[in-house]
Amino acid sequence: MDQLRLDLPAGLQVEIGGALEESQEAQWKMLASFGLSFVAVIVLLICQFNSIFRTAIIIATLPLAMGGALLGLWATSNAFGFMPQLGVLALFGIVLNAAILFVEFADMMVRQRQQENGGQPISQEDLGKAIISAGRQILLPIFLTTATTVGGLVPLALAGGPLWVAMAWLLVFGLTFATVLTLFIIRVLYSFQSRKPTQLEET
Repeated sequence: MDQLRLDLPAGLQVEIGGALEESQEAQWKMLASFGLSFVAVIVLLICQFNSIFRTAIIIATLPLAMGGALLGLWATSNAFGFMPQLGVLALFGIVLNAAILFVEFADMMVRQRQQENGGQPISQEDLGKAIISAGRQILLPIFLTTATTVGGLVPLALAGGPLWVAMAWLLVFGLTFATVLTLFIIRVLYSFQSRKPTQLEET
C-alpha cells in the first residue's frame, strides 16, 4: 500500500474502505458505549455500597481480568480483534459480579461480628476472620460459575472457527486468571479499609 500511494498520480489517494472501515467505525462506537457504561457501573456501585472505597476494590479486579485475557491471546497467537473486544466486555461483567458478591458477603460477616460485639467496632483480627469467613462462603459459587463457563467455552475455543476462537480463548484465560487472583487480592484490598478497630460505615 505504501508503494501504491507513492506511485499514484497527483490528486489521487487511497483510503480505508469496505469491511475494515466498517470494523473501525464499529470499534469507536463500542468504545464510546463502553465509556458510558463504565461510568454508569461506577455510579451504581457507589449507590449500592454507599462507599467509594468498596467501589474501588471492585473496579480494581478489572486489570486482573485484562491481564489474563491478553495472556490468553498471546499464548494462542490470536489478534485482539473485534470479537475479542466484545469478549472483554463480557469478561468484565463476570469478574465484577464475583467481586460484588465477595464485598457483599464480607460486609455481612463484618456486621455479624459487630452485632456479636454489642455494636462496637471490631478489631483488625476480627476483621481478618470475617474476611476469611466470607471467602470460604463465596469460594464454591464463584468456582462453579467459572468452571462451568470455562467448560462451555473450551469446545468453542478448540473448534469454533476463526470468528469465535480468539474470543473463546480470551474468556477462558481471562476468567481463570482473574478468578484465582481475585479470590486472594480482593481479600487483601478489603482488609486495608482500616488499621484500627473497625466499624462498618459509609466512607
